[in-house]
Amino acid sequence: MIAPRVNGARAVITAGLAYGAGIWVFMNAVVLPLGRSTQEDFGNGWWFAFLVDHALFVGLPIAVVLAPAAMRSEITRRSA
Repeated sequence: MIAPRVNGARAVITAGLAYGAGIWVFMNAVVLPLGRSTQEDFGNGWWFAFLVDHALFVGLPIAVVLAPAAMRSEITRRSA
């Protein structure tokens, strides 16, 4: 009874962290070089902190907010 919820929560957390990190990498590798913004040196030592912050404060909240809707749609697909 508890195991599926733990596995579901683990999947949501993992997906959220990966999504947030992926967004940061995409923005820094693709979007910002195409824009006219000033770019910081990637090897300045702050990139890891920015990556972790983006994973925790962008990706994780998005995944947590969207997880209930995704679970409802999965249940609806299974019952149909």
